[in-house]
Amino acid sequence: MALGRLGILTALTRATATITSTGEEDMKISELFTICGYTYCFGHAGSFDTSSILFTSQDATANLGTLVKAINDTGTADEDYLAAHPGIPNPFCSAAQAADVVTLTSRTAGEIGNLLAITESTTGCSLSGATFSGGTGHIWTAINEMQAACQLNAELIALLAYLETGE
Repeated sequence: MALGRLGILTALTRATATITSTGEEDMKISELFTICGYTYCFGHAGSFDTSSILFTSQDATANLGTLVKAINDTGTADEDYLAAHPGIPNPFCSAAQAADVVTLTSRTAGEIGNLLAITESTTGCSLSGATFSGGTGHIWTAINEMQAACQLNAELIALLAYLETGE
C-alpha cells in the first residue's frame, strides 16, 4: 500500500556524494579520504600506525573498489586492508562502485544526510562536493504524518469492533 494513500505525503530521499577517478594510475601512499568522520588511508603494511590502511595497487579502479570494501566492511583482512581495520561498516553511509565512480549513500533519509562531510587528499580523484547532497524531506514531518495516519486507522478499527460486538 502506498504511504500517500494513508495521508503520508513527505518523501524522504537519501543524500549522496560521488568520488570519481581522474584517471591517475594508482593511489599514492598516504593519500586519505575522510568520509563521515572515518579516515581511510592508502598505504602498505607498516607504512603508518593506523588501523584504516587500505592496500594500494597500480589500478585506480581496483583502488576505488578497495575503498568501497572498507566503507561497507566487505573486504578481506590482510588482502584489502590491514587486519586491524575496525571491522564494521561506516555507520553513516554505504558505498557502491560503477567503473571509476564510487557513489556514497547516506544511511539516513532526509535533509539531515546533506550534513555528512567528505574530504580527500588525493590527486587521482575528485569529489562531488565537500558534503553529501540531494537529501530531501524532514524525518519529523514524515513521523508526524505516519502517527496521524495510524491514529485515524486505530479509531476506525475501534469503531468497527464496536459495530461488530456492540460493546
